[in-house]
Amino acid sequence: MQELEAGGLTGVTVLRRGRNARTGAREAQVTILVARRPPVSARPTLSPPAMVSEELVRRAVQREMAKVALFPGRGPGWPAGGPHAVAAGYDADEVDRIPAAARESFCGVANVVARAALQRGETVVDVGCGSGLDLVLAASRVGEQGRVWGVEMTEEMLKRASSALRHAGLTWARVHKGVAEELPLPAGEADVAWSNGVLGAHVVDKLRALREMARVLKPGGRLLLAELVRPTVAEQARRAVPGHWASDVVGAIPLSELVELCRRAGFAVVRQHDVTNVLAGSRLEDKARAASLHGVIIEARREGGP
Repeated sequence: MQELEAGGLTGVTVLRRGRNARTGAREAQVTILVARRPPVSARPTLSPPAMVSEELVRRAVQREMAKVALFPGRGPGWPAGGPHAVAAGYDADEVDRIPAAARESFCGVANVVARAALQRGETVVDVGCGSGLDLVLAASRVGEQGRVWGVEMTEEMLKRASSALRHAGLTWARVHKGVAEELPLPAGEADVAWSNGVLGAHVVDKLRALREMARVLKPGGRLLLAELVRPTVAEQARRAVPGHWASDVVGAIPLSELVELCRRAGFAVVRQHDVTNVLAGSRLEDKARAASLHGVIIEARREGGP
């Protein structure tokens, strides 16, 4: 039976014959094993869609992120700034050298640039680039032979990112106005794409956003998601309020579901890493603890490559 299970089969019936059925005489024992291969499991069930307007969620997120951009030192709901970047795993000396426009309003989850292992000449896409800290670091890694494209929907953050790139003289990096679900970028040209704290918390249609990231990547291109996840989704009543997507933690979904969405979007997941203390020191810390919210980095590759 153990050999059957190891081969992916399930034992159903065991028939043993130890006597002659007609005479009752003892005979050599015969054992018949009947087995079957279990049916292929259906894909994991996804959470019910949020009954909320995507456009209203975007507006609410834009308002919250505008506050982070305009008033970075006034205790925003989401942790932000240089100290937060260091706590999230960025090198302190490197963060200090980044233009203040990018550093002061950074509110990502983890150091995706270090995980990306960028090479000279590569093309990078940062979805929801915020104030541009990751853009500056990525542009420095890939050099003038490479390209770095940021996509940001909040005007105030976009201005900060553009200012930081100009101040640093990184002319091969640009910021585009746009949303995660419809990236204003060409298909199949990027080597690396990432989202740092945007997809998990603030995007309603996560599958559509992931498919857009797959579209802009080359076959075999690398995906990094530094996102917030939780064991179960928030109650539908809370997910139906646009403002909660901007200033609360209702947008996060279970890790297993986020991984499944990556697969449905055309990615093969390579690694997962837990990230702790993502919201430490913010007014969301208690809510995050109550919801068992934590950060995670997912590394994946677009299918179709080597």
